[in-house]
Amino acid sequence: MNISELFTTFQKSFGSQERTAATATESAAEQPAPPAAPEGDATAIDDIVTVSPQAVFLFAASQYDPRNISRDGATELADTLRDGGAISNRDHAILTSSPGPRNAGTTFRSEFREPGNLIADFQGRLSQDLAQSNVEAVEADTRALSILGRLSSIRDELL
Repeated sequence: MNISELFTTFQKSFGSQERTAATATESAAEQPAPPAAPEGDATAIDDIVTVSPQAVFLFAASQYDPRNISRDGATELADTLRDGGAISNRDHAILTSSPGPRNAGTTFRSEFREPGNLIADFQGRLSQDLAQSNVEAVEADTRALSILGRLSSIRDELL
């Protein structure tokens, strides 16, 4: 290979790199610019913060006591856990379902406006559902008790 061929090959290679760089620059120019940093902020930071489910449970346990909670408090608790990604929409529906009577022989609080023990209410439901062999309800009660038990144990550690 003589020097002129080498030089021609180098020019072709260098020219294609320049075209690639120019194309990348043009593509970047077509992309919308990232939002400007707020005035006074030297750098714009676009961090994504992910909160672990354990942190959400810890926060919820510091705010709510499942052994002494009103219906509104139970709804707020379920909202906090769901919005934080610690429980599913189904778990939310279970926790916010009324733990009221399923038949006339029970003594559960159907609409407790005064704080009460939500764990005891779901334990009562579980007992009744086991006696009636209601598999779906037993599963839902067990899910609720698992969530509420976790909150209660975290709360005990906090205090």
